[in-house]
Amino acid sequence: MAGPRIAHATLKGPSVVKEIIIGITLGLAAGGVWKMHHYNNKKKIIYIYN
Repeated sequence: MAGPRIAHATLKGPSVVKEIIIGITLGLAAGGVWKMHHYNNKKKIIYIYN
């Protein structure tokens, strides 16, 4: 005797374009934060030695 059929969500594979866009966005955001950090350190050092 067969049980009731349950509708399962079909799983799709990863969207390559979406993954690339997310990776580039996160990379640029992290790079921007890193550059700002180093720029602020450089300003502090220049202020101290001037």
